[in-house]
Amino acid sequence: DVQFKIAHSGLLGGVIASGKGNWASKVMKYNNSTWTHTIPASVPNGPYLIRHETIAVHGMPAVSQLKY
Repeated sequence: DVQFKIAHSGLLGGVIASGKGNWASKVMKYNNSTWTHTIPASVPNGPYLIRHETIAVHGMPAVSQLKY
């Protein structure tokens, strides 16, 4: 099995530390909880499983303490 990412979004504008960042999740919220993305033409035809992931970070620690 091969996995690959075709897109991601996070902070779209503003500053994380200010608490006033404009996040992709806000855009999704105002679009009826939907997100649209075009699969690149370079991806070969075939059967694929498309998976999305939405992560919320509440009470976020200092940026230097984040772990991925």
